[in-house]
Amino acid sequence: TIMGFVKVEKIPALNVTCTSTFSETLQCYIPVLVGILFGMSTIHYQWYFNALIECHNFNNCDDFCESWPGNICDFSDSKRKGFRISVQEYFDVKHEDDIELSNLFSACKVHFDCSRARVSRNHSVPI
Repeated sequence: TIMGFVKVEKIPALNVTCTSTFSETLQCYIPVLVGILFGMSTIHYQWYFNALIECHNFNNCDDFCESWPGNICDFSDSKRKGFRISVQEYFDVKHEDDIELSNLFSACKVHFDCSRARVSRNHSVPI
């Protein structure tokens, strides 16, 4: 998610969300979906992930779990929950425990290290 790329005073949570993947042919990362989101809630990210999953034409949930290259995001609960809900609803998975998403959605190490460094500067929080 790119904050501040598009600025509209009346919509402070407006952001650009981009998903990219590595192209073996081009030997570089290329964008596969770019969305302008008018908020950062779970439902906003759910809609984004709905579009992303739909672009891939998976046959079923098993096909998705075997073929999905993975998704790396920051530590946003809204993104994580939006992804989970999108997968559950898209593939009609009734219970959260019926699908294991830990291999399909993970947090970015760079974001983790930056957050850890920021927290470590706060001397009242032990690391």
